[in-house]
Amino acid sequence: ETAVAALRGFKPLPHRMQLVRERRGVRYVNDSKATSLTALRAGVSMAGGPVRLIAGGRLKEKELGDGKFLLSNGVRMVYLIGESAGILSSAWKDGVPTRICGTLECAVAQAAAEARDGETVLLSPGTASFDQFHSFEERGDRFAELVHNL
Repeated sequence: ETAVAALRGFKPLPHRMQLVRERRGVRYVNDSKATSLTALRAGVSMAGGPVRLIAGGRLKEKELGDGKFLLSNGVRMVYLIGESAGILSSAWKDGVPTRICGTLECAVAQAAAEARDGETVLLSPGTASFDQFHSFEERGDRFAELVHNL
């Protein structure tokens, strides 16, 4: 009973699979701390359902893999932002649908317009934030602000 109560009351740290809001049956999750592709994959796996993924920024890795992992884990679309958008699109486009948005503002607007009941819009960039933001915290806070303004 104690363990169940603890799990029910658990709140993740900010920017780590943090539920920002649920709107019209769509969950908006801030995983801005996911600054590596391994962390991105973990976030997608933890989302547990159909996902509209916002990814991109300043790449820290050279091995990008393909988009098949994302598609097999329920990613419906990847909205790409930042300086790595074109590189990630080229690497993943044969495995999962991608759309180059450029900015977080554009990506949130596009994902929100296309998301359906039961889906999750997940900011799990898989990259550093320094191309457009000062930190992953600033990026995550901006995501939350955009989501609250929908």
